[in-house]
Amino acid sequence: MYDEQALENFKQTVVLPWHHAALLKMEQDYRRLREQWAAHFIEHFRRFCHRILDGQRSGDKGEIGYITYSLLRTGLMDGQPAYVAEAFDERWFFDRQPVQMEYDPKWAFQPLKGLEKQWEPAARMYVGKIPMPLLEKLKLAETVHFHSYVTELIRYAMPQAVQLPEFQDLAKSPVFELRVGEYMDHSVTVYKEDKRELDSTVVREWLGDRLEGEYAYQGVEGADLSGGDYPGLDFRYTAFRQCNLSFARLSFGMLVGTHWRNCLLEGADFSFSALHGSDFRGCRLPNSVFTGIRGGGPTEEAGVEWIMPGFGGMCFAEADVSGADFRYADLRGADFRAADLRGANLREADLREADFSEGNLFNADFTGANLRDTNFIGADLREANFTGSDLREVDFTGAKLTGAVLEGADLAGAMLPEGPWSTLLKEVGR
Repeated sequence: MYDEQALENFKQTVVLPWHHAALLKMEQDYRRLREQWAAHFIEHFRRFCHRILDGQRSGDKGEIGYITYSLLRTGLMDGQPAYVAEAFDERWFFDRQPVQMEYDPKWAFQPLKGLEKQWEPAARMYVGKIPMPLLEKLKLAETVHFHSYVTELIRYAMPQAVQLPEFQDLAKSPVFELRVGEYMDHSVTVYKEDKRELDSTVVREWLGDRLEGEYAYQGVEGADLSGGDYPGLDFRYTAFRQCNLSFARLSFGMLVGTHWRNCLLEGADFSFSALHGSDFRGCRLPNSVFTGIRGGGPTEEAGVEWIMPGFGGMCFAEADVSGADFRYADLRGADFRAADLRGANLREADLREADFSEGNLFNADFTGANLRDTNFIGADLREANFTGSDLREVDFTGAKLTGAVLEGADLAGAMLPEGPWSTLLKEVGR
């Protein structure tokens, strides 16, 4: 067996099984501990912003244009903090006096600790063809996958982090970015502000040019884009703040990880777009269209295969989506807590493990929907239609079900509220 063949065989029989198992475990831990890890990052970010402020108040540092979190592979190998956070002015890397602070998310790279030692017994079977330096190289190659969880964690935490007084008090350039990547190498934007107050006409013209790769990882603020025609555009991880996109057409788009804050989206058309991990928390979306969208996150039922880091469900918490059209939508794991869904059409939607707790779903239509393991605790479900829907293991504790239609629904294992309440209940399997 040649060395190349030995290496390939070792990858297939040892590295690849470990890779799949380790990333699946990381995904499960990320979903379970994300809030705790985010709180740790936010506290670090607060201290880092305080250090930047000290530099600005002393006159040693001007306006900040970039903050970067850079992975240090050498530090990782030596057991040192894995990241350096740096604050630059608008010149970015040409700023030779950045403010620096270490950031060490120990949770992210714990699976790599002592990995070469774990692999060493299997490597010995190849009689010297898989030496220790090669094992270390294979270990380093795995780093990028766990680094991607740090990127997702920081992206997730930033909407909370930017509310810190220490960040708000920073003097920042009109265009500010926070990026995560490898040291002096490729990085991605996880948060962006654009305070140039561009005229809405300028933004419309920019989007109208339909430039490839220009609209992802951006920050759009205060623009009136109502009635705009933007189908098929790639807006992945772009943030829209205080924007009006009422009756805009955003169908067939790449909208993964988009972040919408204080936006008016009445009648907006998102049909057949990819919206995994998008966040519409608190937005106004009455009569919007989400027909056939792909926005589902991983479920416990399907948690046997790793997909991608932090591939989460959508968030509509406290949003107004009354009268919205969600027919045939993939909304697994979606967050609809305290949302207004009065009269919404959710026929044939996949809503497994979604959370509708404390929501207003008066007269909502769930005909034929898959609602297995969904949370309706405290929800208003009066006159909602569940005809033929899958309601196995659903929690209706404290929900209002007066006038709800449950004809042909599968209620096996469901937790129903205490009476008295009345429904149109026919041919129900429990």
